[in-house]
Amino acid sequence: MKRLFFTAIGITMILVLIGCSTMMTVNATDAHGTPIVGAHVIVDGQHIGQTPGASTSVSNGLWSTTRISVTADGYHPQNFTARRELKVGPLIGGLFVWPFLLWVWGPSSEQHTVLTPLAPTPAPAAAE
Repeated sequence: MKRLFFTAIGITMILVLIGCSTMMTVNATDAHGTPIVGAHVIVDGQHIGQTPGASTSVSNGLWSTTRISVTADGYHPQNFTARRELKVGPLIGGLFVWPFLLWVWGPSSEQHTVLTPLAPTPAPAAAE
C-alpha cells in the first residue's frame, strides 16, 4: 500500500512538472492563408524570433496572461492575447494535490494570426 502511494505521488509530480509550462509556437499568414516569412514575434516584451515557427516556453499559471505582438514589413502590426486551453497533466495532479490546479488553464501550443497588408500609398502626381 505504501509503495502504491509513493508511485501515485511520483507520477503526479511528473505530470505536474510537465504541465507547468507550454512550448508555444507563433505563426502568421496573410488573408489568403499564405505563410508570412520573417515576421518578428514578441512575447511578453521579449523578441523570440521570426515566423514561421518562432517559439518560446510560457507559464500555464492561471494568473499569467501571455501577450503576443507580430510585425512584418508591409503589414499592419497585430497585438493579441494567447488563446488558452485546459492542461490535462496539472488537472490530474490537482486531483491528488489541489494547488496543482493553479496550472490547469494555459496557452495553446500553437498560436496563429492573420496579418493585413498596409494600404498602398498613392504615387505622387507628376509635375507638368
